[in-house]
Amino acid sequence: MTGKQRGPSYPDEWTDGQIQSDVRALAQHRCEQCGMAFRPGTNIAVSARHPDGRLVLGSVHHIDYDTRNNTYSNLVYLCQNCHAQVTGLGWKPGDVIPLAWKKTIPRWIVSRRLPYIENPQLNLFGDENA
Repeated sequence: MTGKQRGPSYPDEWTDGQIQSDVRALAQHRCEQCGMAFRPGTNIAVSARHPDGRLVLGSVHHIDYDTRNNTYSNLVYLCQNCHAQVTGLGWKPGDVIPLAWKKTIPRWIVSRRLPYIENPQLNLFGDENA
């Protein structure tokens, strides 16, 4: 195959930005993973910046990685750092919770009642509070 590879295809209703705007508003203009605040009506963080001065941006992530599935239960608003983490871990509903999330299941998974499997490695050493 020659030339650039095409990225995921998005349906027409995605390209006008209304879905993303609705998801940001439903998230109260905060990253649903870490709580970082964003300016209403934008994807720009209120006060956070990268070390080199660039703006920190937010984005809407498709939880099941299907860009055609634009139901609210499949969309989560995340800052760049959390989006990179979630995407890097590749977590999808029904998967084992990554060790990086330890015993704190992200709020967006719980609030959407997404299925997940507890990570069995968390119990290898027993209950640390015992």
